[in-house]
Amino acid sequence: MCPSTAPAKPRCTWRVLLRYSPMALLVVAAIAFSVMNHLRSVEFADSLRQLRALERTSSALFFAGVEFKEAALNLLIDETGDPVLNERYLNAHTHLNSQMLVADARTAQLADTNLFKKLKHLMDEIDSLHQRVTSGNMRPEDRTKHIRILSFLIQRWLLQVEAVNSAIRLKTIQSDAALESLQRTSLMVFAYVLMLALSLTTWLLNRWSRQQKAQLDRDAFLHRLAELDLLTGLMIRRGWVRVCCSLDDNPAEIAKGLTLIMIDLDHFKRFNDQEGHAAGDHLLMRFAQTLQGKSRPNDSIVRLGGEEFLMALPHCNAGSADVLLGRLRNSNPLPVTFSAGVAEVKVGERMADALHRADRALYRAKHLGRSRTVLAPPPEAPAPQRVNEAVANSLEQPPLH
Repeated sequence: MCPSTAPAKPRCTWRVLLRYSPMALLVVAAIAFSVMNHLRSVEFADSLRQLRALERTSSALFFAGVEFKEAALNLLIDETGDPVLNERYLNAHTHLNSQMLVADARTAQLADTNLFKKLKHLMDEIDSLHQRVTSGNMRPEDRTKHIRILSFLIQRWLLQVEAVNSAIRLKTIQSDAALESLQRTSLMVFAYVLMLALSLTTWLLNRWSRQQKAQLDRDAFLHRLAELDLLTGLMIRRGWVRVCCSLDDNPAEIAKGLTLIMIDLDHFKRFNDQEGHAAGDHLLMRFAQTLQGKSRPNDSIVRLGGEEFLMALPHCNAGSADVLLGRLRNSNPLPVTFSAGVAEVKVGERMADALHRADRALYRAKHLGRSRTVLAPPPEAPAPQRVNEAVANSLEQPPLH
């Protein structure tokens, strides 16, 4: 199978979390403030609804007081003792008391329980006079006197209701303004939190993408470095296996023309023994530089191991590769010669089979006397093999010296 080249992902560390925790705390604090403002807005809205309901109850209470006052005045000017007027007076008093009870219930839900305190005192005096007026054991002149006092108390009571209505309306206006201000503040804080969160998210994403890109660049560099020979700077077997996999998966590239050249330095072991390993390494470096100087930018040059090299020439046939090797041999500045085997990759042929043909051609060049090039014969309907196994088998064969 082809070697995996997927880069490792950067890991999240506690140091990163500690670095970004102040910003996260700022966002959390802003969100908490926004939530508190929202809760206060809900509380203000509920209080405002109660005040408006109390305002409606106070208005109904005022109209009930007016009706009771009219019924008392009609009862005052009545000299015949009309039972209808008396019944209307009693009904008006009952309605006034019921509205007063509703107002008490509404007031109990608010913080200001003293809002109707004076009204209650006046209502107690009105109820006391009402009982005297309706007792039936009072002289007519006393009854008239008490009704007049009752009318005066009702008038005072109505003025107090007006004052209460004004206070409720003022509280309603203030609560409405406070609610609007709180909602505006909450909206502004929410907008600021949203902007801060978006800005922080964008900054973190940009930073993360830069870190990811830097990590990917480092991984790509390490992968490229792992495929290079430290002595010559050429590609090694690992990189060539990856190239083989990509070419096998892309037959259209092979159809454009591809030639493989296996090169082996002649009598390198003898030179290495006589001159030393340092001289041998220097010779390999110079030969690698010579190959790079004669190659094109899209050519692949591989050091398979020791003194054995491979050249993959795209858009090139065997004849052009033979000409290139002739020029390279004629201008070779090194104290050793080289042998080469050339195989032109055919359409439908696996890279492992083509490499095997080039390798056999190299062996033949060495057996024929070295310092020469041998062109490999065309392939013979190769049996399908796994790419990496065939490449590994062909590369593991020991070179001739």
